[in-house]
Amino acid sequence: MRIGFILLFIVSTITAQHTIDLDSIVIQSQKPLAQDSCHNHYGFIVTGTQTYSIELNQISYDASNILSRQVFIKTPALQVIEHDASGSQMAIASRGLNPNRSWEMNVKQDGGDISADPIGYPEAYYTPPLQSIERIELYRGGAALQFGSQFGGLVNFISKSVPIHKSYTAELSHVFGAFGTQNSYAAAGKRFRKGVIYIYSNLKRSKGWRQNGYFQTYSTGLHSEYQINLKQDLHFNYTIYKNTVQQSGGIFDSDVTNNADTSYRARNWMIIPWQRFTLEHTVKHEYVRYKTSFFGNYAGRNSVGYTASLIYPDSFNLKTLEYSKRQVDEDQYRNIGIEHRQTYSVFKINKTPTDVQVGMRIFKSITNRFQLGTADAGMGSNYNTISDSWKRKMAFNTLQSAFFAELCLKPFSKLTLVPGIRAESIKSSANGYIIDVNQTRQRKVLAENNRRLWLFGIHGAYKLTAQSEVYGGITQNYRPLLYTDLYAQLPQEKVILPLRDAHGEQSELGFKGNVASCFSFDINTYFINYKNRIGFVYRADTIYKTGIGHSKTYGVSGYFEFKPNVLFKVINSKIQLTLFGSITFNNARYSNLNTGIKDFSGHFLEYAPVWNGKSGITIAYKTFQLQWAHYAQSLSFSDPSNAKTANLSATIGPRSRLSNS
Repeated sequence: MRIGFILLFIVSTITAQHTIDLDSIVIQSQKPLAQDSCHNHYGFIVTGTQTYSIELNQISYDASNILSRQVFIKTPALQVIEHDASGSQMAIASRGLNPNRSWEMNVKQDGGDISADPIGYPEAYYTPPLQSIERIELYRGGAALQFGSQFGGLVNFISKSVPIHKSYTAELSHVFGAFGTQNSYAAAGKRFRKGVIYIYSNLKRSKGWRQNGYFQTYSTGLHSEYQINLKQDLHFNYTIYKNTVQQSGGIFDSDVTNNADTSYRARNWMIIPWQRFTLEHTVKHEYVRYKTSFFGNYAGRNSVGYTASLIYPDSFNLKTLEYSKRQVDEDQYRNIGIEHRQTYSVFKINKTPTDVQVGMRIFKSITNRFQLGTADAGMGSNYNTISDSWKRKMAFNTLQSAFFAELCLKPFSKLTLVPGIRAESIKSSANGYIIDVNQTRQRKVLAENNRRLWLFGIHGAYKLTAQSEVYGGITQNYRPLLYTDLYAQLPQEKVILPLRDAHGEQSELGFKGNVASCFSFDINTYFINYKNRIGFVYRADTIYKTGIGHSKTYGVSGYFEFKPNVLFKVINSKIQLTLFGSITFNNARYSNLNTGIKDFSGHFLEYAPVWNGKSGITIAYKTFQLQWAHYAQSLSFSDPSNAKTANLSATIGPRSRLSNS
């Protein structure tokens, strides 16, 4: 049994003008870093792409909250934002894309989708507790042929199991932190002759660093394995999760510098119930491997609160002896899908087996959305909705079917090539009604968009030496239309049909290697051509929703890791030292964006800093490990206008630096 105690002191954002010291002490077993790229990664062909496997028991991270910046400290060209005090909603993006709830990434757990709807609403409101995760797999945009949507690539959380060399395992931890933070985790697992069962439970709560910032997250999960015979296995994972977050609300510009922790809303809440499962069947033969995954989500996102502008205080009415009624919005997500892939070693070139991987996917989702309803005037997260008060009632449906094929061949001993293809069919529909603001008339909504997509790509790698290689390739990508793109949300809007999904290409060229087992590096250049971004064109009294422009992103990233003990042959020392760092330069601009009011061509993309850097040092002594890390990034903009003075929709994300240890 392992019992860990972690003392955490939390602080807010650090800007270039204001420096705040953050101290955190993490005590855990000392393990070497395990983050690498490989040709056949957990059954996936990944030659020629940037691929990472982040083993969570071998790196330093803060278990009291899911601090994404610590988990991905050694992953270059990955932007992390932390807009959630609970750390329960991971927000990351790759290569200058928008990190909002990881919606430019294809987010999975144990191979099954966990975002609200990966096609029509790809925001990831749920992130599993890191204590329950064994590793995080990250595949860059070249993964589009195998996994489908999103330019940012794939993030896959792999749940813990009982270690292969143990018959049972147990964990118990209780973490105390600043602002009343408490995080309890308990888990137990047993390995039987032909199976494994592992269960966990996690409860995390805190007052939050801002006023009215309370949150509580509860999750429990089950992981089980059963060996049917020597060639067949079954894996089953099930998670129940609920996150209740008090939302502090916005603040005035004058509060940002001196009163950033203030709050003008005490009755605003978001409640996220989530259930998800995966059932995986694997068959292994000498020259062929089959994997079939059946997965689903039964989830929701509810919010209730006083949503008027900050200039209207949420005050108690002495005449009615109560507060104002609150607005309530509810989403229901019902998703189910199946994926199947087969890998064959079919023939040999130069005495080397050639792998062929083919797969298919069928996915069905139903999203029911109820908005602008009226709830009671209460204070807490529990609420009663006034019947028939919804001003919007929508039902969204998606049916997706896909097929892919990749061929991994070696025409020469040092050269590996992977050409591939993916075909998709997507049917999306919206059905319901909207009661426009200040009106009582219902406006019916009935929209449908059916399309077929073809994606092509090729990647490859050339071995320069036994410890270094050049890799690269080009892949077509797409980002599906959101549900809200299908219909007009305002009376003056008009949707120009048929709308096309955002699409484009992503290419990369890199050089990585290892020198004398003490210095490893990865230098990567990339280009993203992002076409047909959906937006609005303003003409006279009508707002047209259509594809309004393109963007292009050029970038270069570099990563290094240095181990002095290995260089100076002090291998048996009780103290192990590791230095690491990464830097990314990113030029992400709109190449063509004209809204009819203003031409934004040449402007920077939102939330895309020109540069960001990460560096750190790890000192390990026996079973203890201390890590210091530093993060820095340039300023970024929050809307296409690149406004430099704050307004209702735009401001500058200032240049920032942050250090923790």
